[in-house]
Amino acid sequence: MTDAMTALCFSVVVILAVCVHTYSNNDYLLAAQTSYLQKVAQQILLVSAMKGYFTELINKVELGQEITPILVKIGDLCPPELTCRLYILYNGKLLTFFGYLADPVFGEAKYFVTTSRGMLEVICQVSAK
Repeated sequence: MTDAMTALCFSVVVILAVCVHTYSNNDYLLAAQTSYLQKVAQQILLVSAMKGYFTELINKVELGQEITPILVKIGDLCPPELTCRLYILYNGKLLTFFGYLADPVFGEAKYFVTTSRGMLEVICQVSAK
């Protein structure tokens, strides 16, 4: 009887250890995926700045012109295996958003630009398809 109880207790301990280890591995995978997606979002905004998209965006916003073509250019920088959503805020108010997220797990990056009339904020969110 004692051997059976010992074996049962040992089995329970092993099962709990495996469950705890599996849970922590999922946390690591989620953190790694989120970190990767955040880096992609940062790269999209960096390339957009280097290509002059934000200067063009500021000019269009201040003149009250259509900004969708610029958002399409920025969205096209998103890798094909990922989805992107862009938010454009001007002086803290949402002007528009573009794109979609296919997965609730996403990475996010922000880019702030000072204009002659206030602050323009571009938020890029990236998720897996």
